[in-house]
Amino acid sequence: MSHTATVKMEFKNKEMLKETCERLGWSFREGTHQVSLYQGRVTCDFSVQLPGWKYAVCIQNDGNIKFDNYNGSWGKAIELEKLQDQYSRDVVIQRAMAEGYQFEETVDEHGAILLTLTDYS
Repeated sequence: MSHTATVKMEFKNKEMLKETCERLGWSFREGTHQVSLYQGRVTCDFSVQLPGWKYAVCIQNDGNIKFDNYNGSWGKAIELEKLQDQYSRDVVIQRAMAEGYQFEETVDEHGAILLTLTDYS
């Protein structure tokens, strides 16, 4: 049985979320709109069509995310985790650069993103 899941994530910077989606080549839509999930339509402030997902992920301004991936049958959770990881990466890099830091990025054997920030001032 499918159901719509609601989780709380912090996507506070919608412009950065948009840039993250563009960098990854993922389809997104911004502004108040509705997306279809298995059990009906939900209102979103931003939505992302993740690779391999049947339904878009609905992101609301209050931080709630609604999605239906039918326990992985309609989309792998790893793609949602990748969105969160990549968004977090982009936020950290933007903030570090704004404060004058340089950064080096590596990915470990498990796929974790490692950022090394250096202040040369």
